[in-house]
Amino acid sequence: DMKNKYDFIINTSKSFFSLIDKNYTYEAINDAFCYAHNLLRENIIGKSLSEIWGEKSFREVIKPNLDKSFTNQEVRYQAWFETPKFGLRCYEVTFYPYKNQHGEVTHTVVDTIDITEKKNADKALTESEEKYRNLVEMAQDGILIIVNGKIIYTNPVLFQMSGYEKDDFLEQPFQKFIHPSEVSKITNNYINRMAGKEFPNIYDSKIVKKDGTVADIEINASIINYSEQKALLIILRDITERKKTE
Repeated sequence: DMKNKYDFIINTSKSFFSLIDKNYTYEAINDAFCYAHNLLRENIIGKSLSEIWGEKSFREVIKPNLDKSFTNQEVRYQAWFETPKFGLRCYEVTFYPYKNQHGEVTHTVVDTIDITEKKNADKALTESEEKYRNLVEMAQDGILIIVNGKIIYTNPVLFQMSGYEKDDFLEQPFQKFIHPSEVSKITNNYINRMAGKEFPNIYDSKIVKKDGTVADIEINASIINYSEQKALLIILRDITERKKTE
C-alpha cells in the first residue's frame, strides 16, 4: 500500500530523516539515521536530541534553528556533526514544520544530507583560486581575461602600464585600448583563435594609454576555461624601451 511505498523510499535514502516533537525528542527516524549512530530504532525513538547529538551541539547549533521551525518557518543550515559510524562530517540540515489538522505546528520533519565531499571540494577550489589570484596579482606583466569580446578581469600591473583604472577596463571591448592601426589585426587574431584556428601565441602590438601616448606591447594569448566559459587569457608586456633600441 501507499504507506509501505513511503516507508521504502524513506528507508532506502542515504539522507537522515526524522520526526521531532516539541519536547525535542525523536518520534520517527529512517534506517540511514540508525546506521550512522550504530543504534537500533528502539534505542533512539523517545530519546532527546541532546542525548543523540550531545548537549553542546544541541544547545549551540540545533535548538536555535529547530525553535524557528516550531514557529512555522522552514529552516536550512549547514553544520559539522559527529556520528559513531562516519565521524565528523558536514551536513545540510532542513527543518520542515509539520502541522496537525488544526493547522498547529506540532512536529518538525528533518532532512539531513551529507555534503562533506562538496564542502571539501569547494574549499579546495577556493584555496586554489586564491593561490592563482595571488600569483596573478603579484605578476610583473599585465594580465587580462576576455570573455565574449569583453574584458572581465585585469590585474594591477595593467593599471600602471596603461594609466587606466579597473573600472575603465571591466565589461569593455578589448579593441577600445588597442592602437587604431592594430585593431583589425588584433580582432582578426581573436576571432580565429576563439574559433580554434592556429595562430602564434606571442606577437607584438600597440596600445593607447589613458594620457594618449602609445606603448609597444608583447602579447601572449592562450585559450582557457573561465567559470565554465571559453575565454582568452592575455599576458601583456611593455616592450616600448626595447623597441627604441632595436
